[in-house]
Amino acid sequence: PNPHGELFVLVEVLEVTGLRGSRVPLGSGEVSLAALAEAEFTRVAVRCTRGLRCSALLRLCREPPLAKTIFFVRHGESVWNRAQARLDVVSLAADTDHPLNAKGQRQAE
Repeated sequence: PNPHGELFVLVEVLEVTGLRGSRVPLGSGEVSLAALAEAEFTRVAVRCTRGLRCSALLRLCREPPLAKTIFFVRHGESVWNRAQARLDVVSLAADTDHPLNAKGQRQAE
């Protein structure tokens, strides 16, 4: 609780790397329990490092869900992403399974 007595939920975004599962903090955000109780879903802005834009969508459940581990997988930049940013319709329509470009391959390593 903060000095005013209101309870908050802290959302932390971590990158899990390596065989031992090292956890690297990527960012965090918070939302009050009161705000969670007012809406079915609440979007939480997450202040991220490395220039990433992140948000989390939270839902307050009346019954505890089964324990679960969630993995978020991000791929690198693809030919599609690059063509979309440049409005390159020819490249967008050229294929249905767009491979990673050189930048995307470096990002995925």
